[in-house]
Amino acid sequence: MRILLLVHALPLDAEQVVTGNAVRAFAFEQALTAAGHTLRYAYPAALGTHSIRLESRGVSACGYDSPRHLERQIHRYGTDVVFAGYWELLEDLPDLLDIPIVLDMVAPRLLESMFEESADLGAEARRMVRAFRRPWRFLVGSSRQRDFLIPFLLMAGVDCSAEVPVDVVPIAMECADSPPVVAKTRWRFVTGGVEWPWRDSNRQLEELELALAAAGKPGAVKATLLRLGGVYQHSELAADAGDRNYSDRGLLPYAQLREVLAASAVGVELATANVERHFSQSFRAVECLCAGIPLLIDDYLELAAAVREFDAGWIVDRDHDIQTRVREILSDPAGWARKAENALRLARAHHDIGTVARSLMEWLKSPSRPGLGNPLLAGNPVQGPADNRGRVLRELVRDWVYERFTRPLYSLIARVMEPHLQTLDGPQRAIVLVTRRDIFPPNHGAAVKIERTAWALSFEFDQVVLITDDRSRYHVCRHGNWETRRFPIWVRIAAPPRFLVRLCCVIKHIPLENAFLYFPMCDRSYNVRTLYAAMHFPVLAFQAEFPAYVKACLWAKNLYGRRIVMVEHNVEYQRIRNQVPKLSAAGERALRKIEIEFANACNAVVTVSENDRQQLLADGVDGSRMHVIPHGVDLQAFSTAQSMDLRARYSIAADRALLVYHGTYEYQPNLEAVQYLAREIVPRLRAASIHAHIIALGRLPLRPWAHECVTFTGPVEALAPYLCAADVAAVPLLDGGGTRMKVLDYFAAGIPVVITSKGIEGIPVVSGEELLIEDEADGFAEAVAKLLKHPELARKLTEKADRYVQDLDWRILARANAALLDPRSADS
Repeated sequence: MRILLLVHALPLDAEQVVTGNAVRAFAFEQALTAAGHTLRYAYPAALGTHSIRLESRGVSACGYDSPRHLERQIHRYGTDVVFAGYWELLEDLPDLLDIPIVLDMVAPRLLESMFEESADLGAEARRMVRAFRRPWRFLVGSSRQRDFLIPFLLMAGVDCSAEVPVDVVPIAMECADSPPVVAKTRWRFVTGGVEWPWRDSNRQLEELELALAAAGKPGAVKATLLRLGGVYQHSELAADAGDRNYSDRGLLPYAQLREVLAASAVGVELATANVERHFSQSFRAVECLCAGIPLLIDDYLELAAAVREFDAGWIVDRDHDIQTRVREILSDPAGWARKAENALRLARAHHDIGTVARSLMEWLKSPSRPGLGNPLLAGNPVQGPADNRGRVLRELVRDWVYERFTRPLYSLIARVMEPHLQTLDGPQRAIVLVTRRDIFPPNHGAAVKIERTAWALSFEFDQVVLITDDRSRYHVCRHGNWETRRFPIWVRIAAPPRFLVRLCCVIKHIPLENAFLYFPMCDRSYNVRTLYAAMHFPVLAFQAEFPAYVKACLWAKNLYGRRIVMVEHNVEYQRIRNQVPKLSAAGERALRKIEIEFANACNAVVTVSENDRQQLLADGVDGSRMHVIPHGVDLQAFSTAQSMDLRARYSIAADRALLVYHGTYEYQPNLEAVQYLAREIVPRLRAASIHAHIIALGRLPLRPWAHECVTFTGPVEALAPYLCAADVAAVPLLDGGGTRMKVLDYFAAGIPVVITSKGIEGIPVVSGEELLIEDEADGFAEAVAKLLKHPELARKLTEKADRYVQDLDWRILARANAALLDPRSADS
């Protein structure tokens, strides 16, 4: 797995002074590379340039000077997982990044901010909560930090009901082989690190120095205090120039620091208690333990409990206990030796690099994203003063325009049209579906879903009206029977020229090849056709198939309060981004904004899988609106279908095994899947003495493509007879998005399925239960051969697959859909 370690520090160079962030990152570097992962550092270029050769460590590094630069680095590296060492760095990541993100929260940064005069805690909390909706996993340094983090995860809407997505990974370093060897008559106490506003050690160190001075009598063990980092003026002791009990030095290079620790006797971790200290962990304290140095430590720190349990130091309960503890330390060298051994034992048990990250390494084997609901704390990104003023100004202008112009216009149209609207008081109820044009004939996945949904809803409501980009006609379905009607001339002439609509879409950064799904953004005639339906039918609610069609329904909602349900066939902005490599960053933002804003404007949003639901929740869609209604299948059509003799129809030799695949081959991932079957799978089957032929059902590819073992049938009137005649459904999808309706058809047809992990996305089935999942060509071909040679295995798979689809009939799913369109139908 290729992991990008995003840190606010240069890679650790032992010859340089390093930060805690660098030490933490180095620990992850060692753990991840030892587990076989490939690692690359990314850090803000403002920190400088790393000066060491990292090749010998098996890692690489790069600086980035902008979020866009970081995005290029992520894609160029082929990143599988991002590790972020600081939550604010998440704001540098691309908005549309859809790979696992792990966030390290080893420092309670919000508590640190309380001690900084310039900090805006409210703004920082809102930013942090919004950022917390992005990671898939969180890391903390201690159990207390985990408890501190959970409320903020709940504020962000992270689902912690089944599992809290937090791993406790303590600070870790390499452990020494043995404790330090110190002089019998002169011991060195050591403390240090940068002094932050939230860590005040002055009073405690002064008390310690007094205790060391009092203990330094002739003939006794003498001790000095070495304070690394910062400057602390001990004026009351400075007059004693003959025998100073302390030594102040600046921050040391990491290698030199380790050498100093190896010659020291006691590590000091003392400071005034406060809320930040209660939840903190100290790098300096862990460094001492890993060097085999016992600690003199405050009792309120979480680490103190482990020090007490392992007898790895001395606990200070009150400030005046310091003198007692110093006398105890210096008078018992044997006790010190025992505690030094125990310090190493504690370090190896709780702070060794090879052991602390085990739970994280297990999670990386199968990363999973936590569920997301509605955030409990407003998580909108906090902008700078200038940007914030601009946003407020835009909102004021928008509100003024709405009050002065838009709302009066709505009221005028409502009064004019009110006499013409069909009443909802009678027994008749209609639903309007607004969607793309290419629904009839239903020979591709989206068309099948839309036509079958409308057909099934016609049994739940009196009539379903289907409005498309066809400016002259619309369709009505009554109890399963379709009829086509014409719009009057005044509706037909309301439409602008199509080339202007396409041009408008391009101006809005919408890719031309997908512009047809966004025509309502630029074609107001959709509004006219939708309102016409409200005038001629007792419309109870509108259903928009695909996000942009919501725009055509909003007028009806604003004017008359009709409900709107938006159906997501995929997370569309993600699908388009994956299929249009040249999509600009502005295009990504535009598509994402359309999808999220329209979703939040609807009464309900339907996704076809839990994966899609989680993605939209992460993007900011209101969780209370989200409902999962999977793709369906026409069980009756398959139960009554007669198997077709495909060998006779297409002149295929009788000894050929028939592999079937169906879809529209204008969609490149489908064509690539058939090509993969022909070029990779069929030759491997032939090597196993199995001769196979591929039946590719569906709309023909844009560019002709032929192969001796492939037959493209083109669109077929009835799918079931073709599928029922096949031996195996082979679905080696390697790209594309969405949930595969074809898999449900194969299940209903009773044919065994071999598929890739990509092909089964969104369908919660298990390999070896309902089907076989193989991602490599050898394994895929072997699975197909196994099904052809072992009919009993194929039968077991198809029986479980049949049970899986029994609840996915279109008529059954329509009842759940109807409850969203008319909540009263769910109560009746």
